[in-house]
Amino acid sequence: MQYAFAYFTLLAFPFFASYLFRKYSGPAACAIAVLAGSLFLPEEFGFDLPLIPPLGKDNITFLSVLLAILIHRAREFQAARPGRGLEALIYLLILGNIVTFLTNRDVLFDEGRIVEPVVPYWLIAMLGDDILNLGIPFVVGRAMFRSLDDLETLLRIFASIGVIYAGLVLVEFLLSIPFIQWNVVSYFYGIYPIPNIRWGMAQPIVFVAHGLELATIIAPAAIAVAALAKAKRQVTSFRFRLPRATLNAGLVATLNVAGNLYGLSVALLYSMLKPRALIRVALVFSLFALSYPALRALDLFPAEYLIETAEGFDAERARSFAGRLAEEEYVLARSQFDGRLLFGWGGIERLPAEQLGEFDPVGGEEGGLDGWWILEIAQRGLFGMFIIFALLSIPVVVAWSRSGSVGREWALPLIAGLMFVVGIRTIDLLFNGWWNHLPIFFAGALLGAMSSANSKRSEARTQF
Repeated sequence: MQYAFAYFTLLAFPFFASYLFRKYSGPAACAIAVLAGSLFLPEEFGFDLPLIPPLGKDNITFLSVLLAILIHRAREFQAARPGRGLEALIYLLILGNIVTFLTNRDVLFDEGRIVEPVVPYWLIAMLGDDILNLGIPFVVGRAMFRSLDDLETLLRIFASIGVIYAGLVLVEFLLSIPFIQWNVVSYFYGIYPIPNIRWGMAQPIVFVAHGLELATIIAPAAIAVAALAKAKRQVTSFRFRLPRATLNAGLVATLNVAGNLYGLSVALLYSMLKPRALIRVALVFSLFALSYPALRALDLFPAEYLIETAEGFDAERARSFAGRLAEEEYVLARSQFDGRLLFGWGGIERLPAEQLGEFDPVGGEEGGLDGWWILEIAQRGLFGMFIIFALLSIPVVVAWSRSGSVGREWALPLIAGLMFVVGIRTIDLLFNGWWNHLPIFFAGALLGAMSSANSKRSEARTQF
């Protein structure tokens, strides 16, 4: 079987995670397992079993980590009281899904086509998705990272693995061919992506689905290195010069404008601002992401002004930006008109297929919806979308509110670093896809680390 190795890595990963939890401390094992699975497992493979959502690399990663925790760290996991606290919002999300299902049992007639009602399996699938994609990653992060020293461990491992990944980006960039299309790798992993050409070069992807996803990995890793440098915490035996240079070069090589803007601008902020000022700026990032959907829904966002400004720099990007805003306006206006703004349509395919310029809401030749948040509104409405944004944003607000009483100054740049990582990934959901479960995992880890930031437990150094 040609792709036996791909399936073998997925099946073997639970044993790898268990080995890590036997060898290392809980936080270190969790960080290594989550990042290794999310970044190196095969992208295109998984298991589609009856009555449960398909299990790809992200779900297998977190299910394996959860199983290893229950076997080797059950007491620590129970002490975190899983299912309570902020992750109890998942219960509200499930309730919202039920309302979405009940309000979309009608048959729609749209320009000659019949749109079927939402079926009961949709509700079962959404329940599974919310538990696998949101609940488990969040509670794993919150349960395993319970102190400021645990937070340092997470950022150190993230920075170290990020350096390795950035090295692979540079290899792919210099060879100008997709790294995972090398004969050996593609033969075993079976991944044949269509290269995305930017500025005459193939955009690197390494082992992930898209160049945009790659940028959301390298940019936060570069921020982690900047945070550790500010805190004077060593990343590797090379201290900071080599890791920082490798990550910055890898970030540039992703050929992604937004990723470079996020990573390099935050690194610049770290060189200019004091730790407590960095925390305040990181809070603003997260609050912007949380407020943007509300501003768009209330028609308070200065869309026309920004389009005119963008035209002065790049007409093509201004056109793309205007098209994106048109998509958002269509979904919001149509949902409000049909009374489905709060709980959604149950899926983008149920939206009326009316034309708005070049935009076809069900995905025609000219495109389809882009941006995770507007897809979620089409799926489950403002109610569900804001609950997920709350899971990502409230930990950042909690970190800001508790940072003032943190006595150890070295920890403040690290707190700001993880706040930036979560906030920037939340902003990226306004424009791009979910990609992987790392944002919700980092949010849970931030909340867990800050929940006991001032306790005696946080005084004990976490060792590998």
